[in-house]
Amino acid sequence: MNTIQVHAYQYNELNDQAKLKVKFWLDEHPISYENDEQEFVSSWDEDVILDHCQANEYLFDLYGNPIHHLNTNDNRKVAYV
Repeated sequence: MNTIQVHAYQYNELNDQAKLKVKFWLDEHPISYENDEQEFVSSWDEDVILDHCQANEYLFDLYGNPIHHLNTNDNRKVAYV
């Protein structure tokens, strides 16, 4: 088995261009409400986006690509439930 090292960043650690890529990614899955209304994350204030990413434990590479799904400890927990 090969081992690779991946640097993970929280939203607030990214530069502006990477943050924009995160917003595009988040907008692919808008927040839906009971009245069938959808809200796009890119319309939120920066501090609200930061809170959303932290609450959902999203991690990103240096360029803003989501990598939180690579956390093998979390994946292992799901596999053994």
